Amino acid sequence: MEPMVNGGVAEDEEVIACSEGLARRYSAQLVRIAALATPTASNWRQYIDQHGELRHFKKMTSELTELSPDIGVYIVAHGGVGVVAGLRGNHVGELLRELGFRQIRKIAIVACNTGKPTTPDQSFFGLICNALWPMTPMVAAYNGMVTVGDPKNSTITATSVGGKAQSNTKIGVLTPAQFEVMKQRAQKAIKVNQRQLVLANLNPEINKKAKLVFKATGQNSIVPVTPEEWHDA
Repeated sequence: MEPMVNGGVAEDEEVIACSEGLARRYSAQLVRIAALATPTASNWRQYIDQHGELRHFKKMTSELTELSPDIGVYIVAHGGVGVVAGLRGNHVGELLRELGFRQIRKIAIVACNTGKPTTPDQSFFGLICNALWPMTPMVAAYNGMVTVGDPKNSTITATSVGGKAQSNTKIGVLTPAQFEVMKQRAQKAIKVNQRQLVLANLNPEINKKAKLVFKATGQNSIVPVTPEEWHDA
C-alpha cells in the first residue's frame, strides 16, 4: 500500500522492493493500492471499480476464498503507531472485505510500529479484527522497525546488517554470504537499536518480542496468538 501523491500512487522504493520480494518468495499475487484520504467501504468500492486490475483481483479472490480457508495476506507499507499507510485497522479490514476476501487464515502487516499499543479498544488489532468479524484470521504486526531483504531495497546495507556497526555477539554478525541470502530470499529484518538490524528467522527471541499476533474470539474480543500457533503447517 502506498500514499496518494497528486491523485496518483507514490513510487516508494522500499515498499515496492519489499512487496516484490515477498511476492517472489511465496509465489503470491501482488496488487498495489493507494491509501485513500477517506477510506470508507463505499470509497474503497469505488476505487476498486475504477481499476481493472483490482476488479479482476476481487473476482478471483472472492471465488478462491469461497473454496479454501488457507489464505494468507501480506500488507506492505510504511507504518506508525496503530496505523499502516496512515490507515487504522478498521480501514484495512473494510478494504480486505471490498477486495472479495471471504476467508483469511493469516494477515501479516510488514510496516514499522503498526503493532505498538494504543488504547486497547482502539488498537490496530482490535479494529481490524472487529471489521473482519465473523472471519477470524490471525493478525501479525510489528512494534518496531521491520523491513524485507531484496536486491532493490537500498535501505538495507551490509554495514547496517552485519558489518562493523553490529558488535553484539549474542545477536550474531552476518557473513557476506548470509547477507546475500537475506536479499535473495526476501527475509525479514528487525531493528534492534539505532545501529543494528537482525534477521527475524535467525533471532527467534527478538522476533517474538517485536512481532505481535492476535485473533478474534468474538465481536470486540481478541486474544494473543502464540508463535507456535502462527507457525503451524
